[in-house]
Amino acid sequence: MGIPKYRDFLGYGYDELPVPDGAVIIPFVGDSNKFYLVHTDLKYINISEGRLLFSYDLYYSIIDMNLDNGLGGVIPSEKEILFFSDTLTNTGIQAVKHGNGKDWWLICHEYGSNNYYSF
Repeated sequence: MGIPKYRDFLGYGYDELPVPDGAVIIPFVGDSNKFYLVHTDLKYINISEGRLLFSYDLYYSIIDMNLDNGLGGVIPSEKEILFFSDTLTNTGIQAVKHGNGKDWWLICHEYGSNNYYSF
């Protein structure tokens, strides 16, 4: 039987990526040297059709461009902080600038429903 290959589990998304748009970078409001990196994880979930790879958790890290002599880096105490858990679709997360011109909305879609989450 052997070890399953990558393509035995994945076969959707553009360019065959398991989660296209699985990460987004959003600038801090009021600090042009810091950014949020928001990203999903991947977990295998058993469903009636088989074993599929889905996003489940949303994390954020804070990037400070003042670190590493101006090259930037993740603040160690602000790395991969879990802020939301649910089974999400494989369409990733999107960021949209708020109508006030400074804040941002994060939007993602719950798997198997018409529910969308916004932060």
